[in-house]
Amino acid sequence: MVGTDPGPALAEAARTTSAHAKVKVDGHPTPLWSVDSADDRCAYVGEASGLWLWAVLWPAEAGYLLADNVELMDGRERLPGELVYGAPSPYLINPTQ
Repeated sequence: MVGTDPGPALAEAARTTSAHAKVKVDGHPTPLWSVDSADDRCAYVGEASGLWLWAVLWPAEAGYLLADNVELMDGRERLPGELVYGAPSPYLINPTQ
């Protein structure tokens, strides 16, 4: 999939299957659908508060983590004090390069 708009892929997945995973976003259950990705990762996409929500996990088997009770929060509103920042992921594209 190229770009950040999963529109057609998500529309097809939502039309033909039920959600492949569910997470809580700010206390609300949010469905996620698996979309095509490279073989070394898995990708899920959904919508929360009018924004695309992507979950991209490496390696592909890490997708099982979404079977647990995962709760996400909007980091734009508040950040927990225990949040630890590390080095940028080598898997993410740096648009300045």
